[in-house]
Amino acid sequence: MLLDIVLRRLGESSLTGNATDLLLAALEDDESLLAQLGGQATQQPADESAHPHAVPTPAGAYLRSLTVSGFRGIGKPATLTLAPSPGLTLIVGRNGSGKSSFAEALEVLLTGDLKRWEKLSAVWHQGWRSMHYPDQAEISAELLVEGAGRVMAQRTWSANARFTESSASAQIAGGKRAGLERLE
Repeated sequence: MLLDIVLRRLGESSLTGNATDLLLAALEDDESLLAQLGGQATQQPADESAHPHAVPTPAGAYLRSLTVSGFRGIGKPATLTLAPSPGLTLIVGRNGSGKSSFAEALEVLLTGDLKRWEKLSAVWHQGWRSMHYPDQAEISAELLVEGAGRVMAQRTWSANARFTESSASAQIAGGKRAGLERLE
């Protein structure tokens, strides 16, 4: 994924071939970087489409807010608001402040599953609801999507529903509510 981003940005940059080769070698491994620095490396493909990892550029999407209730350590509705912009966003806080709950909530909202739980016992799968707010479980996000504008995505569970029994939807501003596949 990082390589794809770098390749896309290299295609938009005015770096010389030598600088590009050096950057790509640094992404490979120490041996490639040392060989490139010593002038012993072979040249990288001249254009992005010749690279085996090249992928089409997806539309940009930025998370504006994430609201979670009744999920993991979050009971009453809590909202994480972000400034949508390119780059890396870090969420920092003390242990137990909800960072992981928000991160996992976003994964669940968009995929309906949690990769981290695949190797954990069934007890983890049963304890996904907040014990402080067990009757309502909902995750929603406001996204800004290039070419579409404001998009609201939501995943909800009825009272007593199991983790796998959720309903999910997305709604582009001014449009009708549809399934999350609309975000693809």
